[in-house]
Amino acid sequence: MKLIILLYVPRSGSTFLSSQLAKKYSKILVMPEIRLPKLMLEKEANVAIRYHELQRVLENDHQISSLDITEEDIADIYKNSQSLRPESILLSLADLIAQRKGRQFDAVVYKCGSAGLWWPALKASYPTASFIHVHRDVRAVVNSALHSQRPYHPGEKMGRGDPWFRAKGWNRYVTGMQKLTQAGEPIIQVSYEALCHDPTAVLDNLINQLKLDVGVAVGDEGISVATSEQDIHRNVNKPPLKGRLDAWQGELKLWQIVVSEHLATEGMNTLGYEKRISKTISAISYSACLFYGFIFHVYATLKFKLSRTLKHSFSPMKLYSRIVHRLRTRNLRSRW
Repeated sequence: MKLIILLYVPRSGSTFLSSQLAKKYSKILVMPEIRLPKLMLEKEANVAIRYHELQRVLENDHQISSLDITEEDIADIYKNSQSLRPESILLSLADLIAQRKGRQFDAVVYKCGSAGLWWPALKASYPTASFIHVHRDVRAVVNSALHSQRPYHPGEKMGRGDPWFRAKGWNRYVTGMQKLTQAGEPIIQVSYEALCHDPTAVLDNLINQLKLDVGVAVGDEGISVATSEQDIHRNVNKPPLKGRLDAWQGELKLWQIVVSEHLATEGMNTLGYEKRISKTISAISYSACLFYGFIFHVYATLKFKLSRTLKHSFSPMKLYSRIVHRLRTRNLRSRW
């Protein structure tokens, strides 16, 4: 089974792309979004994973519950993994899910957007995998994040509800992916906007680049999402909602658009997204929007960190686990 890992900034259309693949190709298994591909990067790629390490990494994946993995399943995954390395573990898990479905698949897609920040450790851990980077207009990403609740953190908005934070993160991610692609790394770029305008052409081109022979077999009705994520994926299995492509123009405030376009200039130029507002307002208005955006960013950052500190102060074990995890992964992050 071919391993494919989908990389993205949250709210970029990764779930929609996954749904379209599942609908059109019966030989592609699309897994629910889990953190496992990234969590296993803590382990050196050429070192076999031990059983208790596999247990620990699965316990630390709060999204794995959507798969209903039991202790017996973990034992089977471990036993059936040919090399006991990250790539083999992911393929063994996919085989388990395929058996449950009673079907055979030629490829499996894992959604794990944040894993892209750990390149080249990501490539080293999954040497034969193909990687897809799906990108979307930064203003649409910011708009969606501002209106979406974090499913596993009640009361928090995605991207901290902060246009400055989200736009800056988007710019770093997409420019990093683009540089890696230009350097010859095995990353296939997919535009969410192009996918919405012509799904068939984009999907067929993607399958050709993946070198998959899927024939004309029609897939199922799409994909299922975890109960806790249904609110942020309401339209996942619906046809492309082209009206949402430019919805940000009527929903974002002026300062939010200016901040997004200013901080993501490099990424927008690289991917061909045209600025709409920043070129049409005066320098004074432009500066005022950036100043307000920065003040809001400071406020949102302090609020976020204070909230997290208070939560962890009442849970010493969570705080300890978070510190250990950060120390283990700190040196894995790529420096694009």
